[in-house]
Amino acid sequence: LFEGSVGRDDLPGGDGPTLMRSIAMLLDTFDDDTTVYPGHMGITTLGAERATNPFLIELSRR
Repeated sequence: LFEGSVGRDDLPGGDGPTLMRSIAMLLDTFDDDTTVYPGHMGITTLGAERATNPFLIELSRR
């Protein structure tokens, strides 16, 4: 999970469905005020990502 994005799944070994299940588990487990320290981009919170990250918005529609 990155600020405004998610990890790539088009590289060797990438697995989009597993990535999305993992992110869904994080969202189900942690509160919106949980701080996310991604490997790239800025620090964010799960709540901010739920509200603005297009990948998480799409995930919530499923």
